[in-house]
Amino acid sequence: MKILIKKNINKFDINNALKIFEKKKTNYDLKKENWNFPKSKQFIIYLKKNDTYVGMLRVIKKKIFLNQKSYNVACLTSIGIFPNFRNLGYGKILMKKSNNYIKKKFDISFLIARKKVDFFYSKFNFKGNTEFFSIFLKKKKKISNKLRIFNISSFKKKIINNNLKNLYNNSNKIKNGYFYRKKYDWRIVNFKIKQNKFQIKEFKYKKKTIGYIVYKNKCIYEYGYNIKFLKLFIHSIKVTFNNEVEIKNPDQRVVNELKKYDEV
Repeated sequence: MKILIKKNINKFDINNALKIFEKKKTNYDLKKENWNFPKSKQFIIYLKKNDTYVGMLRVIKKKIFLNQKSYNVACLTSIGIFPNFRNLGYGKILMKKSNNYIKKKFDISFLIARKKVDFFYSKFNFKGNTEFFSIFLKKKKKISNKLRIFNISSFKKKIINNNLKNLYNNSNKIKNGYFYRKKYDWRIVNFKIKQNKFQIKEFKYKKKTIGYIVYKNKCIYEYGYNIKFLKLFIHSIKVTFNNEVEIKNPDQRVVNELKKYDEV
C-alpha cells in the first residue's frame, strides 16, 4: 500500500469523489464549484494498492490565527474509500499514511466529520467537539423603546461584498481559531450561501454599515459588525427576529453584550 500525492486536480478526481460520496448521481458542475480553489492551495492524497485506487483525501491549505500567531493548516476534506474496498481497514491506512505526510508540511490538521463517524478520527489524534457553541434568545420581554428611536435600516443582499468582508475580518480576528479568508475562500462562501438558500441582511445606521448576518429561518450562521456599533448591531438582530433567534458560534463580545440585557 502506498500514497500518491496529486497536485493538479481535474475532472478525474472530482468524478472519483462522486463515486465515493454520492449515492445518487450529482451534478458535476455543482461539485466542481465546491472544489474551486487555486491549484497551489489544494491537493489530493490517494491510497493505492498496486495500480488500483482504493481511497482518497483532499487537503485545502489555509492559515489559522491562534493566540495571536499564524499557523499553516491542512484542512482535510473528501475523505473516503471506494465502495468495493470498504470495511477492510483501508480507512485507517489512508489516515495513518496521510498524517505522516501532512505532519512534515503543516503545523496543524483540521477536519469536520459527520457525527456518526467523528469517533473514527479520534484514533488519529484529532480532538474536537460534536457541536459548535450557540446562544438562544427567547421572547421573554419587550424590546427597549429607548433604542427604537435610532433609525436603523436593513437591506437584503445576494452576496457578501467587499464592505461586508471587512466587517467579518475586523470582528472575528480576535477569535482563537479564526481562519483568514482569501478571495477564493469568499467565492466558496458565497456559493455555499446560494446553495443552502441562506439569506444575507445588512444593517445601516446614518448611512454607515454597522453589521450583517447570514441566516436561515431563525438561526444566524455567520455575522460581522463594526465594533463601535456593537450595541446597535445586537439591537438590530433582536428587532429582526422579535427577540427569538439562535446565534451560532458567537464571539465573547457578542456574548457579553447580550448578557447585559438578556438571560443567556
